[in-house]
Amino acid sequence: MRSCCSSRDRDRISDLPDEILGKILSLVPTKVAASTSVLSKRWRMSNLLVHVDTLSFDESMVVYPNEEAVSGSSDRFLEFLDKTLRNCPTKTIKKFSLSHRGGRSTKSPAVYAWILSAMEEEESLLEQVRLECTRIEVSLERKLLTSNTLVKLTLSREYCLEVDRVYFPALKSLSLLTVGGLDYNNYRRLIKGCPVLEELFITDIGADAVDPYPPCCTASVKSASIKRLVVSVDMPYGGPRNEHSFRDLHYQSYVKAPSLVYLDYS
Repeated sequence: MRSCCSSRDRDRISDLPDEILGKILSLVPTKVAASTSVLSKRWRMSNLLVHVDTLSFDESMVVYPNEEAVSGSSDRFLEFLDKTLRNCPTKTIKKFSLSHRGGRSTKSPAVYAWILSAMEEEESLLEQVRLECTRIEVSLERKLLTSNTLVKLTLSREYCLEVDRVYFPALKSLSLLTVGGLDYNNYRRLIKGCPVLEELFITDIGADAVDPYPPCCTASVKSASIKRLVVSVDMPYGGPRNEHSFRDLHYQSYVKAPSLVYLDYS
């Protein structure tokens, strides 16, 4: 009986190699993975995050007591993010996902500097990046925005993209989901810098009764490589004071994609 209880109480997970534990922790949100240090002395002594190949941060999983607590707590979320990323080597990450409200924390530039550094790392394994900021705009400024390994990129909501040049030689899937700060020139550089792009997904709340013009990134799509194009944009009737109706605005948009095999435009 004693040996049976001893066997049952044994911590078998902690006996696994660090590499296997890293794979397990890659399957859960990174905040949960980081909290596993309380499980045992070995987990506290070992930085298991160096063996993780997937990082996923989602502030929507944090419950705030009221609206007033959101701003300060969002800053603390960024501080946690910065502290965690400083313990994670950029070379080992294959998938990275971040969804947050945004904050005025001084840690925000450091967090995004880590992300861009991971993308640009020469020996990087990074294949997928998903970035979403739902409230306070984040500025992404770069002379050269590049990644030799990135295959899938998603940008959502409050991002202002300012780049001189873009080069994603391996990128095959790009999603631009209501990106508020993406003007036409930066959008054009982004598409031009993806020579093997096969999938492009664009959604935008678009125009309203005050400004009925289509967002820049749905005005035109030009790419020789795109095979699948999905565009969903809200361009309602502007009302009697506006010159154009939604139909006129749709007529202004055009697609030049000789390799296209699937189109969903709505």
